[in-house]
Amino acid sequence: MKKEIIKQLEREKPDFWKIEQAEIERRNIYFEKSEEESFISGKRTDCLVTVYKKIGKTLGESAVTIKEGDDIKRKIKEAIIAAKLIKNPYYIPFEKFSGYPALKKPKELPSYEELRKNVKDCYAEMKKTDAKLNAFEVFAKKSKVAVTTSLGQELEEEHSGAYAECVITIKGKRGEMEYVPMRQEALLEQIDLKEFVNHNYHIAKDISNSSSPKTFKGNVILTGDALGEFFITSPNDNPSIFHSSARFKFMNLSRFEIGKPIEMQVLGDKITIKSNPLIKDGARSAAFDSNLVPARELVLIENGIFRNFLASKRYADYLKIKPTGPVGNIEVGLGNTPADDFYKDGNCEIVSFSWFSPSIYSGDFTAEVRLGYMIKDGKKIPFKGGMLVGNYFKLLANCILSREKWSKSGYYGPKAIMFGNCLISGS
Repeated sequence: MKKEIIKQLEREKPDFWKIEQAEIERRNIYFEKSEEESFISGKRTDCLVTVYKKIGKTLGESAVTIKEGDDIKRKIKEAIIAAKLIKNPYYIPFEKFSGYPALKKPKELPSYEELRKNVKDCYAEMKKTDAKLNAFEVFAKKSKVAVTTSLGQELEEEHSGAYAECVITIKGKRGEMEYVPMRQEALLEQIDLKEFVNHNYHIAKDISNSSSPKTFKGNVILTGDALGEFFITSPNDNPSIFHSSARFKFMNLSRFEIGKPIEMQVLGDKITIKSNPLIKDGARSAAFDSNLVPARELVLIENGIFRNFLASKRYADYLKIKPTGPVGNIEVGLGNTPADDFYKDGNCEIVSFSWFSPSIYSGDFTAEVRLGYMIKDGKKIPFKGGMLVGNYFKLLANCILSREKWSKSGYYGPKAIMFGNCLISGS
């Protein structure tokens, strides 16, 4: 199929083109209650073809997915017609870079027997508790991506991914309730299904026995899922990544300036944030981006000062800076304070949000608390509900970072971060 696509591209003669051929192998097992409902194992190959057409001082581009049996000639012709209708400022999409990192190849996918045994073991563990597993799904995949461009470049890399989700039913003071935890990593062993179920059983139990909070003002500690959600890496969800984007700088939407603080008044530790796609078995590790720019570690914010924009080849050309490669795992610098020092009477811990979606422009947010704890008389008293209200950037400028490290789903940083002067609206 790839050879036929190249032949057709050479006939149609777009100014630039690239083919991203992905061979994807996946295995998925699903249990309803304690009985296996389905097991899926399969492979597929797709080709994502992108064509570029220069018109004056503009460059149009269009992408199309081609599968076995598709009309290759028609699809490429339609893509070129679409590219002619788009008029972006001109840039050169590919260059011949060097110095690509060698990432470790992923392991073989777990067998059906291994997946089934792991899930069965989780059901056996849950039977020892007062909760039930109503459903359990485990997904594992491996992919090989080969990229070919009109400049004669050919690069290949392999990725892996794993996902687990379950439904826990438990009865407590709030009555019977369901809790649906999920986790995504590069490898299934990074999830540790037994630990995943056991950890989330205790969270579900605390939620079922929690009370509704009163309005709270003071120090809030973020841990666990809540901490991971706070630093999620998507530019469309995370203000620090959005404002670090060269694309949004070019569009005059970024508030960051190189060499200047992200917030003028810093009341706590000075935060450092990096993008690192080179972490071994990282959930967001990669050797290159879609325009074949080599991956590299990049400091975004250093001790509260903005240092570098995340720049694709296109927006790097527009801003006349070097492209930086793919957005990687997020590393947050550690502090000097033991996490245990955060747990003082009068403080509050949040371990999970129902959602955390700050405004990517202003950083303002209102986030419902799925599970938190008020610290009183040296004990953690669970609560559910109430809204954490604040501003993302002001929190980053008023935080204390733990010295212990924790990682999950592409976040690598402090195990706990305590933010000062927070508000949780309650009854």
